[in-house]
Amino acid sequence: YIGASTPTRDLIATIADHRPNVVALSATLTTHLMRVAEVIDALHAIPDRPVVLVGGYPFNISPELWRRLGADGTAVDARGAVQLAESLLA
Repeated sequence: YIGASTPTRDLIATIADHRPNVVALSATLTTHLMRVAEVIDALHAIPDRPVVLVGGYPFNISPELWRRLGADGTAVDARGAVQLAESLLA
């Protein structure tokens, strides 16, 4: 877990160092979407980038939003996110 106030450059550096298979981002409010989009854009610049999943209220009310932001998928809960991640990594 990395906190919401982590600067994007620090988040991307940590992800590049640890090379996870999946990064999951959550937004509780629509006002957080600009930050989510910024992080997703930065993740796309990483060679062999991880699968990017998103979730939270904005994605629940707009089911196709994840596609517009460039994520690989969305889920309504943690169980669904794990299942989706497993299927995307298979």
